[in-house]
Amino acid sequence: AIFALTSSLSTISTDELINTIKTNDGSGWDDYISASVYSHSNCFDDISGDDNGNIYLWSNYDISCHMSYVEWGSDMLQTTGMRIRDLFVVEPNLVYAISEEVDGQRLLEYNGIEWSPVPIAVPPYHISKIWASTSAIWGVGDLGTILIYDFVTWNIHEAGTVDDLNTVYGLNDGTIFIGSKTGRLFIYNGYSFSEAPWDELADCGTECQIVQIWGTEDIVYFATNHQLVSYSGGDFNIISEWPCAEATDCLNIYDLWGNSTTEIFLAVYDPNHARTDCGNMYLLWFDGVNYHWI
Repeated sequence: AIFALTSSLSTISTDELINTIKTNDGSGWDDYISASVYSHSNCFDDISGDDNGNIYLWSNYDISCHMSYVEWGSDMLQTTGMRIRDLFVVEPNLVYAISEEVDGQRLLEYNGIEWSPVPIAVPPYHISKIWASTSAIWGVGDLGTILIYDFVTWNIHEAGTVDDLNTVYGLNDGTIFIGSKTGRLFIYNGYSFSEAPWDELADCGTECQIVQIWGTEDIVYFATNHQLVSYSGGDFNIISEWPCAEATDCLNIYDLWGNSTTEIFLAVYDPNHARTDCGNMYLLWFDGVNYHWI
C-alpha cells in the first residue's frame, strides 16, 4: 500500500489543521489516521514507511512554537527548540533523524524501543539530507558539503564541487549517488567520487536540479523539477518531461520513491489539475510504461 499525508483547515477553527494519513492499496483512498494539530504552519513535512507497514512522520512547526516531534507508533520524542530536518529508515528497528537544535544539529537514533541522541554526533557542517546503512550515515548540504559518520566520528569528503547538494541515496555502502541543485549527479564507488556527465544540463540550468533519487542495483531514477530520468550503465534517459509554458503553468515534482521498476511514485504539484480535496498536490504512479493518477 501507499501512504500519503494531507492537511486541510478545520471547519471548527481557522487555526486548526486536520492531518489525515491516507492509504491506497490499488482500490482507492481510505483514511488511516486523522489528527488535529493547532499550528499556523505546516504540521507534518514528510512521511515514509517500510515493508512491514510501519509509518514514520516528522514535522517542522512554526519557529515561534519551538516544538517538533517524531512519532513512531506509540513512541514519541518531543523536545523544546528542536526541528527535525530529515529522517531515513534503515530497517524497522533502526532509524536515523537529523535535528536542528539551538547549539547545532544532532543525530538521533531509534532502536526499536526508544529514540536517543547518538553520542558525539554533532556534524561539523550543516547537512540537510541523510542516507544511512548499518555501518555509516551520509549527510549532504550546501556548498558541496559531504559528511560520513562511521559511528566514531564525522569524516569530510569532497566531490570536487561547491554546488549546493539536495539529496543522497545509496544502493549500498560502496555505491552512493548525490544530486545537486544545478542538476549534477555525483557517484561514489567506494573509493572516490566522479561526476556522471549529462548533456541536458547545458540547456536547463537550475530547472534540472535533482530533487530526489531512488534506485535498484541495475537502474537509478532521479527526479528534477519537471523530469523523471533514469541512469544505467553510464547512460541517461529522460523518461518523461513536463515543459513549462510559463512559470505559473508548471508541473513541479517534489519527491520520488519506488518499490520496483514498475512501481515508481512521484509527488507533484500541478496547477492545471486539482485532483484532490486539498488542491493541486497528488501522486503519480509510473509502471514502467504508463502513468496513473492515484
